[in-house]
Amino acid sequence: MSFEILFQFLIKNFWWVATLINLFNVVVIRHRIRQVVRQDPTLLAESQSLFRGICITLVLPFLLLAIFQWLGNFDNALYFSSTNVTNLYILLSWVVFIFLDGWIVYWVFGRNGAATLSRFRAVFRNMPESISLIKLLTLVIVVVGSVAQCSIILANAYHQTQR
Repeated sequence: MSFEILFQFLIKNFWWVATLINLFNVVVIRHRIRQVVRQDPTLLAESQSLFRGICITLVLPFLLLAIFQWLGNFDNALYFSSTNVTNLYILLSWVVFIFLDGWIVYWVFGRNGAATLSRFRAVFRNMPESISLIKLLTLVIVVVGSVAQCSIILANAYHQTQR
C-alpha cells in the first residue's frame, strides 16, 4: 500500500480509526485498573468511576466527530477547521472540542481528578506522582491543543479571505 493511499484513507476515516484505537485502549486500561485494584481493594469504587469517565472521554468525542463528518458529508477529518458557521456539524464539532477541554480541566481541578490520576498512575505508565505536576501538565496539554485548533481555524479563515 502506498503512502498516499494510506494518507487518503486516514484523512477520510481518522475519527473512525481513532474511535477504534481508543476502544482498544479502554480494554487495556480496564485490565490495568483491575491490577491496581487487586493490589489495593480500597480503590474499587473509585476505579469504577474512573473507568466510566475514561470510556466517555476516550471514545465519545471521537465517535461524535466521526458521526458529524459522516452526517455532514465532509471529505476529510479536518472539516472542523472550516469557518462556515452556518453548518450545524461544524459548529457541533467545535462544541465537542470545547466540552472535552472543559470537562478535562473541570475533572482534574474541580473533581479532584489529579489526585485520582496520582493514585492510579500505574494504569497510565508515565503519570507523575505529584498532583501539582498533573495539574500543570493538564493545563499545558489543554492550552496547546486549544491554540493548535484555533490556529488551524484561523489559518483556514485567512486562506479563504485571500482567494
